[in-house]
Amino acid sequence: MNPIGLTYCIITTICWAIGPVFLRKSLDTFDNTEINATRSIGAITVSALGCVVFNPSFLAWNYGFSALGAVFLIVILGNIIGDLFYFVAIDNIGLGRALSTSNSYPVFVALFSVYWLGETHSLKLWIGIAIIITGLALLNCARKNSLPPSPKKRSNALGFFMGILASMMWALSMLIQKWALTTYNIEPLSMSFWRALLLGFTTWVIWYFRKNKEERKHIFNVGFHKWLSPFLAGAFSLAIGGATISLALEITPVSLVTPITASNPVIAAIIAKFAFNERLSPIQWFGILLVIIGGIVVSS
Repeated sequence: MNPIGLTYCIITTICWAIGPVFLRKSLDTFDNTEINATRSIGAITVSALGCVVFNPSFLAWNYGFSALGAVFLIVILGNIIGDLFYFVAIDNIGLGRALSTSNSYPVFVALFSVYWLGETHSLKLWIGIAIIITGLALLNCARKNSLPPSPKKRSNALGFFMGILASMMWALSMLIQKWALTTYNIEPLSMSFWRALLLGFTTWVIWYFRKNKEERKHIFNVGFHKWLSPFLAGAFSLAIGGATISLALEITPVSLVTPITASNPVIAAIIAKFAFNERLSPIQWFGILLVIIGGIVVSS
């Protein structure tokens, strides 16, 4: 395996594990609309910095309006709708199980590729899907006290349903991103920056129109130190992780990238155990491993 590609994969895995931790922390202060808006600042800042460091010309958009429309669709499906479902999943079943459930997106990527793009399917695809479904069933064996007490009303079924919906939206956005990158020959760092820019524009517009004058004051009255968590969530997950996975896929086969990057739910679940007192039973840990293994089988 190319050592540079391996490095990109490891960075992606770490970022995709740490980013959701900061996202979970943000839920203690902000609602879903506010998180989406504030994290976009981290994504824009870090992705712009990456363009400046590697090639300032990546900051300019030279791919036409149709390509920009495709990027906007990716933002709407993946970062607005998909991540909204993901936030609800985290709130209801905790970070570890929410991330593992939504990490079943390789199933939907494979199915969409077969039925929409006409790609061939094999026995391995259906075996991988069966493994993931088994893992999700084990993850759903939740103990009532698996999460620390909270005044919020939680629903195990709603959390898993939202996690699956997030997985579907992420799969659609990934397919569109893959198509856009190859069709328009977009540079990964340029894609990352403009995706963050469109996310920022869209989420702040949504925030403005969803909140009344008094509600808008909350995001500024909490103190800017509270912005650090969503800022870092956007920086790690969207900017750095989004760029490094694209760079990895340019020089490394998907069959090698997936086994490495798919391990992020385990890392996130371990962090959540110590940072947020989220407890998982041995059978649920086994469910996480099955989801990861199934994703590797489907993607390989």
